[in-house]
Amino acid sequence: MKAPMTLIMTPVEIIGKFTKPFALAIRLFANMTAGHIVVLAMISLIFTFQKWLIVPAPLGMAIGRHAAGTVRLIFAGVLFMLLTSVFIGQVRASHQLALLRTVGSRTSVRQSSLGPGVRWWAA
Repeated sequence: MKAPMTLIMTPVEIIGKFTKPFALAIRLFANMTAGHIVVLAMISLIFTFQKWLIVPAPLGMAIGRHAAGTVRLIFAGVLFMLLTSVFIGQVRASHQLALLRTVGSRTSVRQSSLGPGVRWWAA
């Protein structure tokens, strides 16, 4: 049962490692685009009603929405950067652990390159 699952899941996991950062980038782009579309819709209310009395309300809403969107996009960008670095770190850590297990099996104790104080004992 393990061999068929390994044959199926290995390509899925490899593809998943490469597509996660791209999926996050698409989500970030969609968030940026949606915010600008909402601001344009609020400003278009001025041209729809064609009254000078209504100008402050849509303009104020658009400015407020744009300011809130800027804060949200900064947060989304930082979150995107954090998640991307976590995914890259996971790929590197799994590779290092596999390397340490193969190299560490020939020695009794091996100091890990993952950080100080991390030791691997041979089984």
